[in-house]
Amino acid sequence: MSKIFKTNRKEMCVITECPFCGGTSEVEVNTEDYFDYMDGILLVQEAFPYLSPSDREKFVTGMCDDCQADFFGCNDEDEEDCSSDNDEDDCIDPFGLLESFDDIKF
Repeated sequence: MSKIFKTNRKEMCVITECPFCGGTSEVEVNTEDYFDYMDGILLVQEAFPYLSPSDREKFVTGMCDDCQADFFGCNDEDEEDCSSDNDEDDCIDPFGLLESFDDIKF
């Protein structure tokens, strides 16, 4: 869930709560861009190209930087080290969710 505070006519501050740790983050966006995104006119990356990927993730899911690093295994600072290759050996499961599926037969 997010709270919105308008800082001036052109910009607003969106405060998000992380669903994992409960921490809060602030993301400043253009007011018009915010409403274009919320109305479904633009995708998040189209509405906010000026935000970093982690700030866009905060905006969409509320997930804070630390939980993003734990969940995705990287952050904006080491983005070049993050690849979209999905090798099974590189599978990251910081919350231990995959261990519970070990006994399932497909």
